[in-house]
Amino acid sequence: MKTVLQTTRGSAFFAMLLIAALGSSACGGCERIGCEDDEECRAWDENPETGGHGLVFCVDQMCRECRVGSDCEPGFDCRNNACLEASIRCDEDTDCPGGLFCDGGECTVCDAQCETGRYQLGCECVDCLDHSHCAAGTTCQANTCREEVAHQLCPNRQLATVYFDFDEAGIRNNQETVLEDNAACLSAFRDDHAIIEGHCDDRGTESYNLALGERRARSVRDYLERLGIESERLTVVSYGELRPAARGSNESAWRLNRRAEFLWD
Repeated sequence: MKTVLQTTRGSAFFAMLLIAALGSSACGGCERIGCEDDEECRAWDENPETGGHGLVFCVDQMCRECRVGSDCEPGFDCRNNACLEASIRCDEDTDCPGGLFCDGGECTVCDAQCETGRYQLGCECVDCLDHSHCAAGTTCQANTCREEVAHQLCPNRQLATVYFDFDEAGIRNNQETVLEDNAACLSAFRDDHAIIEGHCDDRGTESYNLALGERRARSVRDYLERLGIESERLTVVSYGELRPAARGSNESAWRLNRRAEFLWD
């Protein structure tokens, strides 16, 4: 429903457009064109014939519900100048309540209709979630069934060290290839288990660094799980600052100590 209004501001007349409420307590996108300030929007919203939708902020010459989150009621966020139900922020699927998946940093409902032989991972359809979904002679690598060539990629069963930024546990972009190669090795020796050791440089307290080392080891484990490595094959431990790879109180040593190392179990 559209309603065209005429108002007087000084001696000028101009037309204004209202997009009616969407049927919820939050207007969810209603707007009225032609405002110059909040006072005009409030007067318009208080008019029983035209208002009642809570559009009291003049944004880009439109009366909108909000400018910032504090303009909305508890449990709602201000997005695109409309008060919408607050979203749950996430980094991965396990951060979301049951039935929701992490997509673009927010928990959302995903009903991906995967064709036979493909599997839902978050909001996407993939070839495999683990090795059982692949044919003989292939393994699940980065959620794709590939020929078992990992023996040639790691003839010495060498799992490379993963390095981190200062005071961070997230996987750096330049370490993703390292983990993909490690996943290939682990896929080749699928009956074996590995220990992931989290380490830190010597800045910070011992207890803080033990916790940081564990977060780093868990981050590596979680990344490998997303590449198809079964969680039960991976054990996480932290040594914090107690087992440095390099001695010294400088960046040359610190960058080598911010790491996660692998041991075959």
